[in-house]
Amino acid sequence: MDSIEIVTVPYGSDNYCYLLVTPRAVALVDCGEAAPVLARLKSLGRTLDAIFICHTHYDHTAGLPGVLDAYPDAMVYSPTTEVATGETSRAGRRPVTRVTDGMEITVG
Repeated sequence: MDSIEIVTVPYGSDNYCYLLVTPRAVALVDCGEAAPVLARLKSLGRTLDAIFICHTHYDHTAGLPGVLDAYPDAMVYSPTTEVATGETSRAGRRPVTRVTDGMEITVG
């Protein structure tokens, strides 16, 4: 198994999202604002492979469209296919994958 570096990305006045960085892939946990995530990815010199949405409150999903504009091939995983941005799928992009109990996901 690859090592994982957890990179904290602050946004807003009191929220955080996280980048899970391995030698082979990068995943984002929640996506409240696009700009801080995109800046951190750029500073790391990495691209984004997957996005995990823990829950669908807007303050954890509002940045999803902006991040997907920059990384349209990133897979999106969520407890529901309807996130607070209202997106269930994106033209020319993969749909949101609904996560269920016991599901195993490989990234990278």
